[in-house]
Amino acid sequence: MSRSLNLKLVRAFVLVIVFSTLFASVITYWMTVREFSQFVFDQARSRFITDVSFYYQTNASWEGILESLQLRASAPQPPPQNLPLPPPPQIPPQNPPGNQQVLQPAFVFILANQDGIVVVPAGDYRLGDQVPASKLAEGTIVELDDQKVGTVLATGSPPELDPREENYLTRSNFVLLYSGLAAIVAAIIIGILLARSLTRPLSELTAAIRKVSKGDLKQQVPVRSQDELGDLAAAFNKMSADLDKANNLRRQMTADIAHDLGTPLTVLSGYIEAIQAGTLEPSQERLATLESEIQQLVRLVMICARFRSPMLGNCP
Repeated sequence: MSRSLNLKLVRAFVLVIVFSTLFASVITYWMTVREFSQFVFDQARSRFITDVSFYYQTNASWEGILESLQLRASAPQPPPQNLPLPPPPQIPPQNPPGNQQVLQPAFVFILANQDGIVVVPAGDYRLGDQVPASKLAEGTIVELDDQKVGTVLATGSPPELDPREENYLTRSNFVLLYSGLAAIVAAIIIGILLARSLTRPLSELTAAIRKVSKGDLKQQVPVRSQDELGDLAAAFNKMSADLDKANNLRRQMTADIAHDLGTPLTVLSGYIEAIQAGTLEPSQERLATLESEIQQLVRLVMICARFRSPMLGNCP
């Protein structure tokens, strides 16, 4: 029974902590990915605004901005972060033979000039489209010398992660996974220890009760806590001590009654043997003595009957 209760408690503790750990891990993973994605998005938008602002400051117009961005995005080795855009190319890119168009890189952000005309298309907007005023209000204004020169809008597509960012996110996920596994192992160990600490007093109490049921009344169990289990152990110890004391009193009473029964029985036996042998004549005085001894035996039997107990046994 104690093993079954121990197993149930271990299962309960482990399930609660495992589900709590999984829930916390999922929430942590979701928050980490979301915050990291937002950080990457903010960094990409900041770099994009810095690059286009430098381009407009250098060229005083948005002419050639698209070609410059395309060259930079198509370069085998991208320039370091926060490096300004180069000036517009002197020779525009040519289409390859066979009338095949060069695949232009997809941009994450839209750039509209001061009139709301798209100069860097992305998403659903094409070059030269007019961006609605409500949509422009959601973008980030590009200003030079306190004058609005354009608006940057997000397309909703997340920016691509560079190898360092992907490596960081992968390592974060592994750390989260290992932390969850360590928490589950710790939960199993803690669950086993807690279950044993709760079931150990019950096991000791069960063993002591079994010994009492077999007649060994002098049983005491250690009081290991001050809670309900401790109160139960203390109550059992008091009951066991009271039973042992009552049993000792019964034994002492039995010995005393046995001693007291010896005198009237001896007198009765002596008188009866003498009368049967003819040594003594039955007389009123002798019969009164026999009756007195019989009454003494009756009183002793009645006293013994008062102390009868199903657990302690009956008087002999």
